[in-house]
Amino acid sequence: MWQENFVVIIKLNKVTAEVMDAGCDCKASSMGRCSHVSALLHALEDYVGHYGYAPPPCTSEVCQWNKGRKEKSSASAFERQYTFKRDSSRLINANLVSEQDPVKNLNFLLSCAQT
Repeated sequence: MWQENFVVIIKLNKVTAEVMDAGCDCKASSMGRCSHVSALLHALEDYVGHYGYAPPPCTSEVCQWNKGRKEKSSASAFERQYTFKRDSSRLINANLVSEQDPVKNLNFLLSCAQT
């Protein structure tokens, strides 16, 4: 089988990947029958389908190495653990409320909430 290397040139639009211009230096290209451009485009499509697009180089991204350290945020109120004890005189005894007088209960709860 005859093997010859040809130079195939394809110009693509960077944004849309549209083929702007394509050509080959083989003899069939001058007659409009060259299939090397088509073969290269199919090979490119297979490569991208198999390996995916290349990530952008680090020089195209925002600088990440000169950023200062972020301070650790203090724990949220939900996650904080309180170690102090309440004064026992401020604790509410649930047995002090009688179930028979709702007005007395409401007044008691309001007085506890205000202190």
